[in-house]
Amino acid sequence: EWGDKKSICNKFQQTSSITCITWPSKRLNEVVYGLAEGKVKVGQMKTYKPSTLYETDSYVTAICSNPAGNSVVSAHVDGSIYTFAFDSIERGGNCIAKFSCVPFALSWGLSIVVAGNDGQVRFYDEDGGEEHSFDNSKDPSCREFTTATTNPTGDTMVLGNFDSIYVYSRNKDTLMWESKGT
Repeated sequence: EWGDKKSICNKFQQTSSITCITWPSKRLNEVVYGLAEGKVKVGQMKTYKPSTLYETDSYVTAICSNPAGNSVVSAHVDGSIYTFAFDSIERGGNCIAKFSCVPFALSWGLSIVVAGNDGQVRFYDEDGGEEHSFDNSKDPSCREFTTATTNPTGDTMVLGNFDSIYVYSRNKDTLMWESKGT
């Protein structure tokens, strides 16, 4: 009934729009989110206090956690890809790569996968070493990549592309990423 006591839970006031959010599995009382102004922040659920993990000068387009739940990766409108490790807070945000276009599709499994509107799909290790890339730019049915996720074991990545889904799996023998179809 509406006569009960009302309260607002876990509200984090910001000076710009929240553009993306992730909840790292090892950070049970913290959510990490990106802002339009380029900052990546953590929201403390118990204290309702936000704090800045790192800041850039570029809009945050996507963010996700690693499978271990102790790091995050963010993508920015200028093409930069940053990682942040909670066990190395003093290191801050670390720019590991520059992508060829605005990256909107981002996920972290056994590798970090990044894609955007130019048909390129790239796999990076956590330090930014490029492991594999796929060029779909000559395929007329390939449009912009907008979202990505990984299976629980991290060895299969699924990317959303306008009106289709692209699947990539890591070969257990060669440790290379392979396209498994659209």
